[in-house]
Amino acid sequence: MSTSSDTRKGIQIWRDKLQEEIEQFYVKLFDEVAQSNLPEGDMARLGQALLRAKQESINEIQK
Repeated sequence: MSTSSDTRKGIQIWRDKLQEEIEQFYVKLFDEVAQSNLPEGDMARLGQALLRAKQESINEIQK
């Protein structure tokens, strides 16, 4: 029988896995933006938007 402690540990494992996948996804996106031919200002704004989206995603799964 699973205890609430086991359940919490299991949920945390999944949250950690999801966070790692989110991190990898955004690293790939940042790399793609950096390699694009966008003007520097557009790249900076897009990078900031990606960073905010990444942080919001991580914050949501860690609640």
